[in-house]
Amino acid sequence: MNKQEQNIRDVEFICQEVKRFGQMTMRFAGKGVRAGDGWYGALMEQAASLWVLFGQAIDELRDEEKIEELNQRLLDALNWFGQAVVEPNPAAKVVKYSAALERLTITGHMDNEIEKTVIQRTTFLNKDRTDKTVEQIKEDLGKLYQCRSDLMHGSMSPYSSKVSEVLRIGWEVSRWTVLNAGYFFAELRLRAVDGRVCRKDLNAAYQRETNPE
Repeated sequence: MNKQEQNIRDVEFICQEVKRFGQMTMRFAGKGVRAGDGWYGALMEQAASLWVLFGQAIDELRDEEKIEELNQRLLDALNWFGQAVVEPNPAAKVVKYSAALERLTITGHMDNEIEKTVIQRTTFLNKDRTDKTVEQIKEDLGKLYQCRSDLMHGSMSPYSSKVSEVLRIGWEVSRWTVLNAGYFFAELRLRAVDGRVCRKDLNAAYQRETNPE
């Protein structure tokens, strides 16, 4: 398979993920699970510009040029989110929701403080939520990452009831993070001289927003 054929396959797959993103988030509300105060209205209000952002990212895959850093991250995170939503195993869902967050927030190799960095940057991407306070968001992220850590290090069974207790948190915070990362990334491109942002630029932007001096 040549690069162009692979790109076409990637486009088809990501298009399905975008479709799934909308369908699955709506399906939660349809099954009696509260979708979060104000979330449906917020999505409908921002839907047009949101799909444009995803569409721009997908369009890059149609070309043989290397996809831009931020678009690749957005598509990868969307992929992880889509996989998490349809994953039947609760423990695997937690890991995949966490992977979506990490793809959007980790900007280089880290030997330690990964959890701290993810929580800090994810909280920033969730700061405009009206359904929860910043402290509540941090608390939720702490629960999600404690569960992920316990699962990955073998101190919790993947069949523990505690795993199911954080699934809502994983779905909710990942959904908001993917949505707001799209807008944050678009803003960074507008600021860039040539409209393209590299990993170093993204790291610097997160540093400015989360560690202002």
